[in-house]
Amino acid sequence: MTTVIPPGSIRNNQALTIADDWWSSLHFRIMLLHVHHDPNGTDEIEQLDKIVLGEPDLSLFQPPPGYTVRDMDAEREQQERSEVTVEPGEPVRNAGCCWEA
Repeated sequence: MTTVIPPGSIRNNQALTIADDWWSSLHFRIMLLHVHHDPNGTDEIEQLDKIVLGEPDLSLFQPPPGYTVRDMDAEREQQERSEVTVEPGEPVRNAGCCWEA
């Protein structure tokens, strides 16, 4: 893609041409290379390399030794249940409904 900025648009005396090139993989649906050339000297290159096909090592998704995996939803539910005491046979009220415990 080429963008031309006409003279006088941004206090420039002559036309400025900015060029962007993208190389992507349709198979992986990802950009592999992006080259940006700006006449002001701010050229940039973004490149994906060392692509490894296949399943990643499962150890990468395990918590480090000494860490604990917690189920925050289960902990919250347990906490909420511990805060409510209902005697057997006592009606439980919840948002306008009631049922026997």
